Amino acid sequence: MTLQKIAKLAGVSVSTASKALSDSKEVSEKTKELVQKAAQELGYFTKVKKRRFENRRHSSSAIGIICPEIISVHYSELVTALCRKIDEMGGKVSVFISEFDDKKLKNIFDRCVSENDIDGILCLEGADADCEPLDYPIPVVYLRSGGRYSVHTDMRDGVYKAVAHFAEMGHKKIAFAGEPLTFSKQEMFKNAMADILGSFDERLIFCEEGRFEASGHAAGVRLLALEKNDRPTAILCAYDEIAYGLMRVLRENRVRIPDDISVIGINDIPTSRFLDTPLTSVRNDTEKIVEKAMEMLLLQLSGEKTGEMHLAVPCELAVRSSVAKI
Repeated sequence: MTLQKIAKLAGVSVSTASKALSDSKEVSEKTKELVQKAAQELGYFTKVKKRRFENRRHSSSAIGIICPEIISVHYSELVTALCRKIDEMGGKVSVFISEFDDKKLKNIFDRCVSENDIDGILCLEGADADCEPLDYPIPVVYLRSGGRYSVHTDMRDGVYKAVAHFAEMGHKKIAFAGEPLTFSKQEMFKNAMADILGSFDERLIFCEEGRFEASGHAAGVRLLALEKNDRPTAILCAYDEIAYGLMRVLRENRVRIPDDISVIGINDIPTSRFLDTPLTSVRNDTEKIVEKAMEMLLLQLSGEKTGEMHLAVPCELAVRSSVAKI
């Protein structure tokens, strides 16, 4: 059941229908009754959902977490931290996996409204034009950029800090290793290179199919295919697992890290500090992101009227021994 159908039957806009179902003070009681009647006729409310809707402010909240995957350490850490926070507050949580699929993401949003007893959504995927929070009568906070309410890592800040660190250590020929889902980081890298060093070499941009270590391994094979004089002295990897695959293939081919090539990863997952050569990595402030996301969601659940809210949380560079001065 979509909000568009309810709005059409009630003869109001989608935005008005959303506000009416959220008990907004911006909508008259008459319009709220009209929208709720349309929702009931279309089977929007189950008995349980209707009771939860009417008593939302007086009961513990049920929160839906939408995550693209839990196989990666980065996302599993975020989901675990969110679940722990919600549990501490006496709430209930349901986790949905979207698999980076826009259609699945849209279906999950619809299910959270029409089938599940969900009071609010924390979405770890970026906002999409087809999944605008205004289309749903429950609060939505994105843990990536986009939407009316969002808290996210300032990845631009992190990429700039990584490139600046390479530059401070004397590196100018710097490469980037990523995969199709990390295109935004690739563009940030190009901008950082242009701003800090004045240029970048397109030949040193490795965007490999696959995910995780396999993608890094493929990038390493391409890097080794370059003439020695054309190889980079440093490489930024879109996330730590890519760095692991890259570092393995380099070592197998007797390329020393960091003496021959320095490496930086992103996300600073726990394994990175325990490698034979501990990996320098861009660290996210997960605790702050979770704290601020919950604050935004609770503000909406309390019925407080707020404008759009966006927060980009700065990164920190965890410096270890995978970067050498040249």
